[in-house]
Amino acid sequence: MYSTSLASILRRLAQETGQAFDPSVFENRVRIQKAIYLLQSTGYGPATRWDFSMFVRGPYSPSLTREYYGFEGLSIRPAAPASIPGRYLNPVVEATKKGVAFMECVATLHLVTRNNPGRSKKELLAQTALLKPELKRYLQEAWAFLQAHRLLRAST
Repeated sequence: MYSTSLASILRRLAQETGQAFDPSVFENRVRIQKAIYLLQSTGYGPATRWDFSMFVRGPYSPSLTREYYGFEGLSIRPAAPASIPGRYLNPVVEATKKGVAFMECVATLHLVTRNNPGRSKKELLAQTALLKPELKRYLQEAWAFLQAHRLLRAST
């Protein structure tokens, strides 16, 4: 069990990105889901305690939702910001600063890729476009982002 609390992780993300991670607003909850998924994808250990599956807005974790809905008054409890090494934090900060739609596209494309090993880039992009047609304009940039941060399998 990891001792780093969700509140500490979210406080650090808010501090680094200048974005809201308070779960009282829907867009912030989407941001939380995608940021934690991306942290997990980078290999950040404390983020591995939540399981994600595909949902309407991309990767989603019911257990993560339960945890942030447990925050008093749906606000991040006072907590010291987590110490997250740059190799894990930097890709999430970069994606967050590009906006929630970009984060959703990156996370969805990553999950599609992870769940379909051996598929070509063309097939993976097409499948993601079918799932998220409203995010099609971000697909090439999302692919480049995942490659740049070494978040894609070598075979793709």
